[in-house]
Amino acid sequence: MATNSTIRETYQTSDRVYLGAFNLKRPLLIPFLLALLVVTAGNSYLLNQFGITFFTLFVFAASSGLFLIAVVFFRKLLAEAYLKHDNFVVKYLRNKQAKVMCVKCVRKINTYRFLGIYFSLITYKLDGVKQKALVLGSVSKDQNPKQLILQAKSLAA
Repeated sequence: MATNSTIRETYQTSDRVYLGAFNLKRPLLIPFLLALLVVTAGNSYLLNQFGITFFTLFVFAASSGLFLIAVVFFRKLLAEAYLKHDNFVVKYLRNKQAKVMCVKCVRKINTYRFLGIYFSLITYKLDGVKQKALVLGSVSKDQNPKQLILQAKSLAA
């Protein structure tokens, strides 16, 4: 586990501390295609098993619609983030510009680990507006993004 001294060293040298994997478009393609395959296979099974009825068409449309809503929702929240000195930088995948703010603007961090990947939902306040970012990736085996941000906040104080 990285200690406060190693975080302090990177903090003083102004190196970037990445909170997740950068260039997420390519690694997310395989899970997206796998999820699309599962939805399509499930719907095909229902149509084949029960025939084309109103119920099976409704289930097909509902599951496809929910899948598309989930894709749009995650695309809006998905971001790349890093810490540089006492700044917190967020770059959403849907837009080109990065948002730079003080690390003290981060209000809440929820981090979950599933299959070796950290899912961090970071809530921050910028210009009086509360915003969220979903950061995916593995920082290191010993330290998660929540610990990094909390240590950076304590060093910035």
